Amino acid sequence: MAMKTKQIYRLIYIVTIVIVLLSNCKKGKEDPFLLLGAGLLLNQTYPESIVSAKAFLIGGTITGLDSSELILSNNEADELKLASGDTRFTFATKVSGAYDVRVKTQPTGLTCSVSSGSGTAIADVTSVVVSCAKSCPKTIVTRNWGTFTDQCDGTIQFVGNAGTFGGQTYTAQTLYFAKCTHGQTYNSSTNDCTGTGNLGDNYGGIQVQYCSTINDRCNSDQGVLNGSTLEVSGAYNACNALSLVGKSWRVPTKNELKLLINCTNAIELPDDGTTCTASTSPTVIPVFTNTISSPYWSSNSLDGVTAWFINFNNSITDNLDKNSNYYVRCVSGP
Repeated sequence: MAMKTKQIYRLIYIVTIVIVLLSNCKKGKEDPFLLLGAGLLLNQTYPESIVSAKAFLIGGTITGLDSSELILSNNEADELKLASGDTRFTFATKVSGAYDVRVKTQPTGLTCSVSSGSGTAIADVTSVVVSCAKSCPKTIVTRNWGTFTDQCDGTIQFVGNAGTFGGQTYTAQTLYFAKCTHGQTYNSSTNDCTGTGNLGDNYGGIQVQYCSTINDRCNSDQGVLNGSTLEVSGAYNACNALSLVGKSWRVPTKNELKLLINCTNAIELPDDGTTCTASTSPTVIPVFTNTISSPYWSSNSLDGVTAWFINFNNSITDNLDKNSNYYVRCVSGP
């Protein structure tokens, strides 16, 4: 196509010069500029700018893109889909003249904006900047035993304080809890947990056993789940297999899971075997969306028969047979 265009302009240029030369010759005139044109014609040369306009690539950099489905457009025509983790982009179609880069489709859970996105290309453009940030606010809930922060990625960060709370002694430490119950699906676009369940209003949560039989084969001598192959532990397998934000996950201890209890009195954390003075079910810190009003396993065995759980229906810390089916919320940390 470029070659045909070049030939057409050349032909027009030649014909124009010939017509003017013939006309002036009849009038007995000599024009030095036309003679120059004739010389160019004889040498088969012509101004390159007449033939074609050069086209350029349009691109730039991306920051904060940790989700998929971002689609950019240039001049409301050329579209480019970016993948999670991309840091640079270039449109496939070259542009001659004006360019205008915009976000056509926002990625899941993010809001992206464009700066230095428009102008006139006189060379390849690499200066367009696309910046992406979490589209949900990092909700923070503070209790006297620590601070919970929604990370907007399916996890809740807990920065704990040292002290005695709910009859238990804690050291200062940082943990990450899964926002969703095992079996539920985290939705980054709405920052909540959903799913399809058959046990009432459980949002897709799946119940599992602490151990498939009533014995100590699923836990160590210290009474904590250890992934033993002697018996099947549905709770251990649920967290050990969890893939979320690149962290390693496990079943929380009884004392770790107790930190999630939410009483009407914000400074109250009940002792083991007791309930909140007043509470609303589910009795869980409110950043944990779609928690089921039901018992959740801890990793701690009480004896060869029973293991500890926290009941988020009434806030009680109690124990029951290890082959009972309860829910699990996983934790990551020391």
